[in-house]
Amino acid sequence: MKTPSTYFQGLEYILIANLPFSQRIDFLCWLPKGALKTLQIGSEQPYECAPYADYEFWLDFHFPFIQSRQVDFDFEI
Repeated sequence: MKTPSTYFQGLEYILIANLPFSQRIDFLCWLPKGALKTLQIGSEQPYECAPYADYEFWLDFHFPFIQSRQVDFDFEI
């Protein structure tokens, strides 16, 4: 599932809190240091975000690989 982007000051971001849990941890582990930003939008609390282009690249090329390598531990005794 692709999460929609957020625009702030003309730039496109992905808000980390909006990612499904299944994507959030893997994306943060993959994300290069320095790519994670904190945005203060109005008087709301700060949001952790990353460039949307990084998210799209990860979703297209890395996430399918991660999902294919996950082991299914669902078995019956």
